[in-house]
Parts: sequence; C-alpha cells; structure tokens
Amino acid sequence: MLLPRAPPLDFLAVQRWPIRARFRGMKHEINAAPPGLLDEDALLQRLPVSRRTLHSWRTKGLLPYVRPPGGRRVLYHWPSVESALLRLQRGGQ
Repeated sequence: MLLPRAPPLDFLAVQRWPIRARFRGMKHEINAAPPGLLDEDALLQRLPVSRRTLHSWRTKGLLPYVRPPGGRRVLYHWPSVESALLRLQRGGQ
C-alpha cells in the first residue's frame, strides 16, 4: 500500500518562518514609544479602565493623543492625559 505523497513545501513560507521567529520576542523593542509618550498598553496599565473605554474617550475628544504621520499607533503624553482627566473630575476634594 502506497501512502499519499505530501504536497511540496512553499519555498517562500519556509524561508520567512525563521525570520519571524527571530523577531517575535523583539516586538516591544522595535515598536517602543518615544521617551515621554505612552502607547495604549502602557496607558491602560496606569488607568483602571478597559481598552474600549479608552477608545471611546479618545473618539469623543476627552483625551489628548498623538498619531504619528502615516501610522496607526496612538501615543499619549501622560501629563496631558492626567490634566485632562483632572478637568473632567467631579466631586471629591
């Protein structure tokens, strides 16, 4: 009984795999935010809100943000975000 032959490997996929594996752990080093600015994940660690709430506040114009030209990333300047949130604060002392 003959076994079916395996399909040939895609040469480009085989060549790209080791490169992806090498850079997989370096994501944060390559895409690190510039000094003084926070990316969305870093801001979410400082604020007790969900990602959806953060997006909602941003689209309503409640939080100041920076989007680098030609990019998808959204960066936040922490002192500006903090002062914007303090302006929206109600009650308390």
